[in-house]
Amino acid sequence: MSLLASFDLSTRALRAFQMAIQTISHNISNVNTPGYSRQRVHFGTEQADFDGRFYVGRGVKVVGVERMRDEFLEAQYRREIAGKNEADATAASYKLAEDLLSEPGDFGLYAKMTKFRDAWSTLANNPTDPGLRSVLRVQGKTLVESFNSTRTGFNNLRIQTDGEIRNLVPDINAAGEEIFALNTKIETATLLGQVPNDALDRRDKLVADLSEIVPVRVVTRDNGTISVYIGGAPLVEATGPSSLEVVPKTGDMLGIGDIQWATFGEPLVVGNGKLKGLLEARDTLYPGMIDELDTLASAVINQVNALHRTGMGLDGSIRITGTANFNGTLSSNATVGLNGVTIALAAGDDLATLAGKMNLEEVNTGVHASISGQRLVLSPSATTNQTVRVTADPNEVFLTLGIVNNFFEGEPGSWSLSHAVDTDINAIATSASGAPGDNEIARALANLWDSRLMDGGTRTFQEFHQGFLADVGGQSDAARRAAESQDFIVQQVENMRDSVSGVSNEEELANLVKFQRAYEMAARAVRTTDEMLQTLINMIQR
Repeated sequence: MSLLASFDLSTRALRAFQMAIQTISHNISNVNTPGYSRQRVHFGTEQADFDGRFYVGRGVKVVGVERMRDEFLEAQYRREIAGKNEADATAASYKLAEDLLSEPGDFGLYAKMTKFRDAWSTLANNPTDPGLRSVLRVQGKTLVESFNSTRTGFNNLRIQTDGEIRNLVPDINAAGEEIFALNTKIETATLLGQVPNDALDRRDKLVADLSEIVPVRVVTRDNGTISVYIGGAPLVEATGPSSLEVVPKTGDMLGIGDIQWATFGEPLVVGNGKLKGLLEARDTLYPGMIDELDTLASAVINQVNALHRTGMGLDGSIRITGTANFNGTLSSNATVGLNGVTIALAAGDDLATLAGKMNLEEVNTGVHASISGQRLVLSPSATTNQTVRVTADPNEVFLTLGIVNNFFEGEPGSWSLSHAVDTDINAIATSASGAPGDNEIARALANLWDSRLMDGGTRTFQEFHQGFLADVGGQSDAARRAAESQDFIVQQVENMRDSVSGVSNEEELANLVKFQRAYEMAARAVRTTDEMLQTLINMIQR
């Protein structure tokens, strides 16, 4: 081998070790870069020269720069991170629900139902006391406002969750577009025989980020590109990226949206991931809680109203003036009961006709009917000492006329005190007979809370509510533990993944020292060869 060949061999070694040092520096610089994979230079032996007798080595060459990556661990990480983010989203949703319910505490429904029950019990001890009646009305109003605000709160959580879902759609679309752009860059480099490690890292990071939102399936092509599928539909293909869009959800009144493929109009199928957890919370978890709340509220209000309609306010022994104007006619045949006497009414009867038919039975009922403006007035007959007592109202005629009144009115989400109770505390029915001191209805309403009227006669109102709270708490705890378990699994997979792809400063520094020494030796070989050349040149010049 000539001295020039030795010089070339040594300089080639310098370049190889310089590339190794540069790669190590690149690794150290990206130790905190998310998604970065450690790179390693592979060396090979240059093809030897044959001088006619034997082969003489020509030194080292760089075969390539390998990106340290385990595709099996990457696929496993994508699966587990999707499960973790779904569990995290579910646990967070339950936590928000628990915060909204504010149980146990003075601001929860349980405390407000208790205060409403206690107000009836206290009023039963002195049914004519205006102060106690006012307290009861306040507690009733507080209770229905709590039902309304809790229901509104759950709907707000649904809207809030819908906003999070909508925000994920442009993230998915942007990831698909960037993956396609990287595919083009990687394909070009691959055709040129190059390995664009940093571009591959960026693409893998985008796929991993996508996996946190939705489960993805990745197919690698021979040209270095990948196809990405979500729920069996292509997000990225060789022809280009697809996109998602949000469209109004059919039949929804809150402005909630569904996600579908803008490219071909089909709904997005979601297996797991953050998006799945948010969709479950918005469309199943929160609506289920609203249904439970509506079941309780409707039962409380219907049962209270049913008893309240059987009683009378403070004017029952003297007269009852309807709380509602009536200027129409009955739409169908009906019956009412006064003091145990049934009175038949007919479709088309106006207010005057109704009063007249009731007066036809005045001898039997001891009740005289009259009209004040557009309202019916019932008074004890002048010839009897009978009190005015409604004993039957199957068709709710007296309820329509305001002779008997509900305590509450409205529908789920907009419950309120009835107009009669809200405007006059004397309309609160505590008496069954109208006699002074009669507290039969007030006692019945206080005892109502001890009656097992829920779940097929197995639970009281408060036991039903406690069961609901226990169910929410139990599922919340289970979701939290599932999230912790999934987090542990992801951490284990990440540790295995980092053992392959992660940058270890200690290892890189050790390699840096190793290649620094190798570089120094190659430099010394260059210097020695140079000295030999100088000696040879000097000899020739002489």
